Order: sequence, then structure tokens, then C-alpha cells
Amino acid sequence: MIKQSFILSFKVIAIIIAYYVLSLYIPGNYILIGVLVVSLPIIVFRIRTKGTYEYYLESLCDPAGYLNIVKKKYAKKDETVIQLYSAHAFVYMGEYEKARLAIDKVDRLNVMEYPKLILIYYIVLLKLAYNDQDLDEYKIILSELKLKEFGKSDDIHLKAFDVPLYLLEKRYEDVIELLIELIPVQKKRYLVMELEYYLALAYLEVGRKLDAIAVLEFVSNKRFHLIYNELGRQLLNEIKEPEENK
Repeated sequence: MIKQSFILSFKVIAIIIAYYVLSLYIPGNYILIGVLVVSLPIIVFRIRTKGTYEYYLESLCDPAGYLNIVKKKYAKKDETVIQLYSAHAFVYMGEYEKARLAIDKVDRLNVMEYPKLILIYYIVLLKLAYNDQDLDEYKIILSELKLKEFGKSDDIHLKAFDVPLYLLEKRYEDVIELLIELIPVQKKRYLVMELEYYLALAYLEVGRKLDAIAVLEFVSNKRFHLIYNELGRQLLNEIKEPEENK
């Protein structure tokens, strides 16, 4: 709360200073028009996205909240959709058995009619395979996924699925190279957390312990409700404990 108040105060001060400087060169009414032109699209976008189930997962990194919104939205409508989104939420909560039970109840044929649902369906399957450390299964699922057609906006997301594959194949340098490319352009917070955690794993495997610690501290300090934040904290403690006991 203190951090948020500080950021808000800083923004207000910055706006006042910017307005004062601009007013020395530009009439006040033109500044006001410019502010409205810039801010209105942002305000409309935030109103439309805030409160949606995607917002809860992608921005707030709250899979439980995401699941609650989904259940309210699809209550008494489509059980397949509810089970699919439930499985999706569960894998990001680390509840893999619950995710498996939910995905088994999904009507695959129904899902395959909608690109968005197809992607979620395969995300769940891939995460279950990776959690099981099943390389062959992961390869089969990923191969199926790559035969599907998605929009260009999903390209970065699709490339990210190669990261767990490389980890399973112990191609750690390839993991690092790919993640250095993907993380800076990834705008969804929940995916950034996941990819950063994978980066830490790869750094540890190639002996870059200090780099791994730096990444894990970043992941651990985020008070999100994702399994990757919890795993990051656990791994960071495992690394630091031996050093503290020396």
C-alpha cells in the first residue's frame, strides 16, 4: 500500500510539473485537448478489460480469482467450458491432480471448434506433461498444437512452449537464449513469471548461480498467487540455506 501511494504521489507531481512546463509554450486549452486525446483510449481500454477473467490471470496473476469469474460467467451454460477453464486455473495454482480430473471431463470435439479454447486445452495438457517430466508426451502434444492455426498475437506464446521442451531435453543454453529473446517482449505478467522461473532453472544447470539467485529474487518478491512464485521462493531458500549454514 505504501509503495502504491508513493507511485501515485510521484505520478501526480510529474503531471503537475509537465503541465507547468508545457503551459509556458502551449495554451492551456490545447494541453487539455491533448491530454483527453491520449488518455481516453487508455481509460476505455482499462474499463473494458478490468474485471474480466483474463485480467485476473494475465495482469493480477490470481488464478483463483480467474476461476471464480469464469464459474459465474458460465454457470448453467457450458460444463465443458467451465471444466476447461478450471483445469487452466489449476495448473497455474499447482493443483495438477485437480487439473487432470477437470481436463478429462472436457468434450474435446466441442473445444476444437474455437481457437481460443484449443490453445487453453493444449496449454493444460503441456503443463501436465511437463509436471510429469514426460518428454515423449510433451513432444506429441506440442507437435499437435503446432499444426493448429492461431493469430499472430499468439506467436510469442507458442514459441514459449519450446522452453519446457528444451528443459526436458537438458538443452539449457538453448533455454537461456530463447528466454532472453522472449521475456522482454512478453506483456502478460503471469507468463513473465513462468518464463523467469524457467530461466532460473537453466541458469542453475549451467552453473550461473548468481544469475539464478537474481532471477529467483525477482520472482519471489512478486506477491502473486502463481505456482511459479511459490516454486521460486522454495528454490531460492534451498539455494541460500547451505550458504547461511556455513
